[in-house]
Order: sequence, then structure tokens, then C-alpha cells
Amino acid sequence: MRGYSHYGLWVLAVCIAAQACARDPIVHAPTMIRILTKESAASETSPSASAPLVSDLRILEPAVRVASRLIAAARRSDYGSRARALCWVISVYNTPTLSRSFVRPDGGIVVSTGTFRLAETESGLAAILSHELIHALAQDEIPVSPVCVSTTGQSPPLFTREEESKTDDMGLKLMADAGYDPRELLGLWERMKREQGGSRDEVLLHLTYDHRMEQIAQSLPQALRRYEHANRAPQKVLPMD
Repeated sequence: MRGYSHYGLWVLAVCIAAQACARDPIVHAPTMIRILTKESAASETSPSASAPLVSDLRILEPAVRVASRLIAAARRSDYGSRARALCWVISVYNTPTLSRSFVRPDGGIVVSTGTFRLAETESGLAAILSHELIHALAQDEIPVSPVCVSTTGQSPPLFTREEESKTDDMGLKLMADAGYDPRELLGLWERMKREQGGSRDEVLLHLTYDHRMEQIAQSLPQALRRYEHANRAPQKVLPMD
């Protein structure tokens, strides 16, 4: 039974990736993502055995769908060679109180279920992951592993103010090309601002919310033009429980 469940997760990844490629004319090859679950990680050194990895397909499906579309778009972007070379691995952690999700330069995509609450929709999740994907793809000085590696809960280092601003701009373009409304990034920052009471965001290097949103607004017109020509992604609400 366990083997059947693990096989089902691989089928899920292939099917979602194939759908993303079939619907988006900018993509010419399927994107393969390995899904890390408690069962599949049992024989690996990381993450730790106590990590609350999710195996529920209802939660995994939207995360894999969003990541597949973004990676497919990245394969046709300026970061295409690295996006095609990386071996992508996604893990979703059952951490409702943690809204930290990120992408490592080795292709490890780490999503916490708390991110769903902040993102609210698949477009909101795309806004988060597109930014993180650009950070990972931009680190081309880090060699690509010839084999798939496990994701871990270790988050990447903080970035400079200039790096964050550039990543916001490129992330908007990436999510637009993948069929997600880039205006959702502004909505995401509005929710973050309300949640934190308008305080400065320590994780993102002391950029005030208002200043960050002003910069995003300046990049929106170009991203919206790209979105107009993209095949629209499914507009779905994320599971919150």
C-alpha cells in the first residue's frame, strides 16, 4: 500500500506538469518535480525524521501545480539553462504557524502550510514562489548537482536591498509568464503589512512595506503586458485546514 501511495505521488507530479505545459504555449517540454514526503524521505539523511512532511494530495496538488507552471516558464526565461539543469524537489511541511517558504539554489522547493493562509489562492502562492525561484536561479555560481537532492528546512541567507528589488521585478515577470496575475504580489504585501501591523520586515532586510509596494507598482505595467499574452493558470483557493 505504501508503494502504491508513493507511485501515486509521482503520477501526480507528471500529470500536473503535463497540464501546465499543455496549457502554456511558451513551454515545449514537461517539467518534472520530485515530491518529498515522509514515506519517500525515510531512507534519506534530510530532512530529519521528525520533520512534519505532508503526504495529503489535497495539499500537495496546488503546491506542485504552481511550482510546475513557474518552473516551466523559467525554462523559457533568461534563466532557462539553469532551470532546465536543476533537479527540482518539492516538500510541503505541516507547519500552520510558519509562513516561510523558499527555494534553494540546488532546486529544493520548501513550502510551509502556513504560507497557504498568507497566500490565500494559488496566485498568491505563485507570487511567493516566483520571487524565491528567481533568487535560486540567479545563483548560477553554485554548481548544479548531477542527481536529485533532498530539500531541507534550512532557509537560504538574506539578500541585499538591491537584490530584493531586482528579484521582485523578475518574479513579477515570471509569475505573469506562468499565467498568474502579477497584481497578486501587491495584494500579498498588503496582507503582510496588516499581519505585521505595518512594522518593518526584518526577513527582507528592513525595506518598509510601503516602499516595497511602490517599487512593485512601478514594475507592474510591463508584467501585466506579459500576463495579457499568457495562458491563464487555474484560479483556485488554497486549502486552509
